[in-house]
Amino acid sequence: MKGFKTSRPSQRRSPAMSRATIIYSAAAFIIAIVISYVIGSEMGPISIVLTVVLLMYGVFNLARHILQILVINREEANYSNMLRRADVMQHPNIHKISNRGENEWLSYGFSCMQGWRRSMEDDHVTILTSDGGFFGVFDGHSGANVAKFCGDRMFEFVSETEAFKNKNYKQALYDGFIAIDQHLYSNYRGEKGGCTAVVLLVKGDKLYCGNAGDSRSILCRDAEAVPLSKDHKPFLPEEQTRIERAGGYVWNRRVNGALALSRAIGDFSFKSNTQVSWAQQAVTSAPEINCSDLDRSRDEFAVIACDGIWDVMTNEQVVNFVRPRIQSETPLDKVAEELIESCLSPQPFGLGCDNMSVVIVKFNRHPTLPTAEDVNPREDQVLHIDNDVACGAVEQSDLLLTAVSGPENGFSQRDGCDSSAENGFTVDDNY
Repeated sequence: MKGFKTSRPSQRRSPAMSRATIIYSAAAFIIAIVISYVIGSEMGPISIVLTVVLLMYGVFNLARHILQILVINREEANYSNMLRRADVMQHPNIHKISNRGENEWLSYGFSCMQGWRRSMEDDHVTILTSDGGFFGVFDGHSGANVAKFCGDRMFEFVSETEAFKNKNYKQALYDGFIAIDQHLYSNYRGEKGGCTAVVLLVKGDKLYCGNAGDSRSILCRDAEAVPLSKDHKPFLPEEQTRIERAGGYVWNRRVNGALALSRAIGDFSFKSNTQVSWAQQAVTSAPEINCSDLDRSRDEFAVIACDGIWDVMTNEQVVNFVRPRIQSETPLDKVAEELIESCLSPQPFGLGCDNMSVVIVKFNRHPTLPTAEDVNPREDQVLHIDNDVACGAVEQSDLLLTAVSGPENGFSQRDGCDSSAENGFTVDDNY
């Protein structure tokens, strides 16, 4: 909702108050006429003057209050139309959907809220595995379908890559983002929407963060905020260079004057240049990957959230908000709920009017490691998936219900993934 500004109609007199004033004025006017008539025989011409004055006063007041009702009603109608055009409601939907879970390595809490927006377009994933977990937030635009698909199946696409099976998790995140985007393009090319994607893969004492778009992940290390991802905006030099090489342009800080982010899943109208690889489209799904060693004596928690949070709070403010609540042992899903509530705007304009989704991942200081006989041969065994409930009511479409095989669109899944030099993104094979 950036850039949307409007003024709320005057609340000094509601229509109900104005109607009461009209009735009061009319009654006072009638009483005055009766009084002047009763005393008219004794006062003569004075009563006539008094009657005329009272009549003029009464007519003026009645006209003024009737006009006020009409003006307020018109203001309310204009205000409602402005809110409708801005895709916001007159009253926010503050119902929150939350969950939490834990294993030996970590615990997490999640919450999301529709807020002022007319629909909920965010989705998420929270999966516990035998050696960590997989968490993500997907902020949809122009519909919720792509975000919903990513929330349901991103981990599947990542975990089924050859790189994941070979424990090259950094490459697996990259390949998974490309694969799910090409799958959608191959099978649902007519889909108009898209979504940002930021995910955090925890494998023992390693953190792998993949990001495409302007959702964000941060780490609290030594009580300070450490960015795990970078927002992808069209006006950044490296992003603008790719956009222009793909035949696009940046105007008003947007791709082709339309899209305010330069990387996303979906948004296929920006991915039509067959002369460049899939990773080099104007709006690319190629993520930037960050790998970090997890120091459990210093690293307390990570926060993954959509821009509905980051537009309102800085990284440091989020850490300062979350950390004392974790220290007081507030359940993580409640911390996420409180964070969302604190970011909600009191009015349907300005910052704090977007959908909001937050995942908080707290790292256990001394994880109880499984013994040799407890270890499953497949290290990425999924222990718990708590992603059954969507953040908002999403109409089920063919995009969500149909399961089809991999991409056959002429863009190889390896396109843009073979050579880091070619695609412009560094992939460190040491992880």
